[in-house]
Amino acid sequence: VGGIPPLAHFTLDHPKGQALRTLFTQFMLERGYLAGPGFYATLAHTEAMVDAYLEETGEVFGLMADALQKGEVEARLQGPVAHEGFRRLM
Repeated sequence: VGGIPPLAHFTLDHPKGQALRTLFTQFMLERGYLAGPGFYATLAHTEAMVDAYLEETGEVFGLMADALQKGEVEARLQGPVAHEGFRRLM
């Protein structure tokens, strides 16, 4: 976890980190959030919105842990693992 107070982010220090990050985004999209490893809080976010986001994030981390424990990270992806940084442009 890192960042400045309004911009929190996380990293996944794991050999399958990028696949897990992709799975996080996929699971959050299924819940109606376009989310990656960063969250930028603004004045437009209410406390209820942030609480709902954090609740969904907690559930998603649980699903990710289950996929990792069962060796099913890639199998649960509905598409390819997302590219990191600018590699997607090359």
